[in-house]
Amino acid sequence: MRITRRLTLLIALAALSPLQAQPPASSSAQQMTEAARALLAVLDDAELKATLFAIDADERSHWSNVPYASHHRPGLRLGDLDREALLRVHELLRASLSSQGYQKAAGVIRLDDINRAQQVARLRPDATAYQKEQADSFGSRNYFVLIFGDPRRDVRWGWLLQGHHLAMSFTVAEGKTAFLPMFVGATPLAVAEDVETGWSALAQEVTRGVELVTALTDSQRKIAISPAEVPGDVLNGVGNKDRFTPAEGLRRRHDRRAATVAARAGRRVRPQRRLRRGRRAARGDRRGRLGQDRVHVARPDRRSR
Repeated sequence: MRITRRLTLLIALAALSPLQAQPPASSSAQQMTEAARALLAVLDDAELKATLFAIDADERSHWSNVPYASHHRPGLRLGDLDREALLRVHELLRASLSSQGYQKAAGVIRLDDINRAQQVARLRPDATAYQKEQADSFGSRNYFVLIFGDPRRDVRWGWLLQGHHLAMSFTVAEGKTAFLPMFVGATPLAVAEDVETGWSALAQEVTRGVELVTALTDSQRKIAISPAEVPGDVLNGVGNKDRFTPAEGLRRRHDRRAATVAARAGRRVRPQRRLRRGRRAARGDRRGRLGQDRVHVARPDRRSR
């Protein structure tokens, strides 16, 4: 009887082996493709025309983090979608990111709704039409989705989600995925009123940044912290391609602890990855060949603002 039970248990375990029990959408690329197809399936002709672009369209690199009033974006506007399409957009975003990455992206969008309410509440009675338009341009309604290529038939395609303080670009190519460039910010950084007081979508990034600076010695801070005035916008972005010249700042090899903190900060938002052990080893070896001593850490001195 015991032998029979053991054989039954072994047969059951074999039936549930990873190869047998793995769901059809087991890779990030496949999950993203199926989610994108599901979104396209609920759009009408006009929405499809606004959403689909060629894989090499200029709109793919013409993203911006500024409010909609300052940068009118093409694509599928979230504020114009019905409930079913909005659900499909979030399914696509979840398929493209880790669970933590999805919560950060959704948090940035939610925070911009709070930001819009604050901006509107601050308007003076004699506010101009321009000021009203600026305040009203914030919020989740003015985030846009663009798809490059056609995931219903193409093995190479990508998609972009962009709005105020958020630009996420994803690419699928023959079963592989990439998720750059990416811009993530938040206003407000932390909620200061009502029941959401204290909530922050990017709390870890702030903590890691403070840890990074405090981990540096005085001599390292002189290298890493620029005495120049804080720039009014991101240094590299739309219209600023290849703006960086020779690398500046503190080399990674100068301080192992600071480099570890910086690496931790960079892992907070990432796409889903299901990599075999061998692929992980190959990726680690590739990083070594590229040379980690080429990584630099630098930030402007906020005291100069």
